[in-house]
Amino acid sequence: MIVSLIGHLGYVGQNIKDALQNSDIENMYLLDRETTHKDMINYISKSNVFIHCAAIQRPKVNVVESFLPNFELTKKIVDNLPETTKLIFISSIHYTSETPFGIVRRMEEDYIKKNVKSYTIYHLPYTYGAHGKPNYNNVFNTYIINVIKNEEIKINEFSNEFPIISINYFTEMMIINLNESLNVVDNFNTKNTTLPDFVSNLSKIKRGLKLDSNFLKELKSVYEWYRNQ
Repeated sequence: MIVSLIGHLGYVGQNIKDALQNSDIENMYLLDRETTHKDMINYISKSNVFIHCAAIQRPKVNVVESFLPNFELTKKIVDNLPETTKLIFISSIHYTSETPFGIVRRMEEDYIKKNVKSYTIYHLPYTYGAHGKPNYNNVFNTYIINVIKNEEIKINEFSNEFPIISINYFTEMMIINLNESLNVVDNFNTKNTTLPDFVSNLSKIKRGLKLDSNFLKELKSVYEWYRNQ
């Protein structure tokens, strides 16, 4: 199997790349902003599976127009996708929101559903895992890094519960279903947590307390990954 991955330099993309490199795929093409249009079309034509997780997430101005390049990229991929190639689109639970990001994300998903024969759209919940940047677009990874560095923790939403999963769990599931056209995946084995509870669990890990759940053991493995960087 030949797989192409666009967006491999981002947080999610780097974790997908790691998972693919540990799988038994035949070959993998990596695409990013430096990839020429000609090369992208060439990679698409050679791929059995094309994984799309590239997106503008933090534009300078938070308006629909700032996110339209996301739609244009998705359209370009779809318009050049062979009928026999499966498309995996990494989307978000925020696709239903009326934010500029959510509005454009729905445009992308609608275009995929209308024009791609074999596809899987993952509505990814909140995640934590390796390769995150502090104070960027993932509050859970930011908290892990800040706890390790003994930096200040700012919590603005005390009572809200967030569905979260380990990005490692997601990539494992994605690899298992690499050949399957699951269409839209909304159901994940998530854990609901508040921000204070998440920070409290990090404190337990830092203090070396006994861990009594798979969630805490997985969280510890991510904590150790950042601590060793």
